[in-house]
Amino acid sequence: MVTSLVGGTRDFIEHGTNALVAEQPEDWYTHIKLLLNEIPLRAQLAQAGRKLIEERYCLEAQGSIFAEHIRSAVSGS
Repeated sequence: MVTSLVGGTRDFIEHGTNALVAEQPEDWYTHIKLLLNEIPLRAQLAQAGRKLIEERYCLEAQGSIFAEHIRSAVSGS
């Protein structure tokens, strides 16, 4: 993935770990070309991105947090 650090992406994107960050317009071309040519890098970024989502954002990770918010809202606390 190639992205810019805007909005919420700052909370979970790590350049070189789960994405490539384009800070300048020419970075988009450089990073996309790199991903086209480096299959192992594509795989590593994809695996790290999936792991992050599974650990932080999937139903299993967020379900109990969501349920607690609902309980809190219903009880008025």
